[in-house]
Amino acid sequence: MSQPEPSASFETELMNRCLKWFGVDDLVSLQTMDETIDDFCEKVTRSNLSSFHPVDVYEREDRVEVWIDVPGFRKEDLKVSVNNTTVAVSGGNMQADPRPRHMFVKERPSPSFKRIIKLPAAVTGKDCHTSLESGVLQLSLAKVNTNNQETEIPL
Repeated sequence: MSQPEPSASFETELMNRCLKWFGVDDLVSLQTMDETIDDFCEKVTRSNLSSFHPVDVYEREDRVEVWIDVPGFRKEDLKVSVNNTTVAVSGGNMQADPRPRHMFVKERPSPSFKRIIKLPAAVTGKDCHTSLESGVLQLSLAKVNTNNQETEIPL
């Protein structure tokens, strides 16, 4: 025995009750909310992914290593600074095309960027090693002794 098909008014009423249960007054509000979320995601993707430089951070016994993708940058285009448990990497002066034109898709890196990376331990910039190969900047930073041992200071 087959069940009768639900009527369009039943489906509409069910949809409206579900929307109200989720805090949305009607289908138009839901569509507007969906469009707003899509617009936001598109803007975030367009503005952030084009300048995003992925990072890997490794903690060793006496060092912290940071690998950051910087395609198209040369060593002289980059600046690195260390402050306790953060490292800042910035880059600029990439060769940008000076011809004006309308951007349709932007996925290539911007001519400049800055990343501030939280580290798992305090480091110093005094004993560091750097390399830049195939668009990957590798930093090897010495950890600072923070085991609360008393250190005698000569007078």
